[in-house]
Amino acid sequence: MPKSACLSHLEISSSGEQDQDPPWTFRKIHLHFKIGGKNLTEKAVEQAIQLSEEKYCSVAATVRATAEITSDFELLAESDL
Repeated sequence: MPKSACLSHLEISSSGEQDQDPPWTFRKIHLHFKIGGKNLTEKAVEQAIQLSEEKYCSVAATVRATAEITSDFELLAESDL
C-alpha cells in the first residue's frame, strides 16, 4: 500500500462448505473483506489480501491442503465510514 495509505476500517466475514461427517472438514472457504481508509487503491488492497492469504496467514497455509480458499473485497468510501 502507498505510504500515505491509512486503514481505518476492516471487517471480514466468512462462509464455507464442510463435509457432512466428522471431522466436518472444510472443503470451501470464502472470505469477504470490507476495507476503508484514506488513500487506499483497489490494486494495493488486492495485493495486501493476496499476500496475507498466500504468504503470511498460517491458518490459510494449514487449511489450503483440504479447502479451496476464495476471497473478494469492498473498498468503502470515506463517507461510508
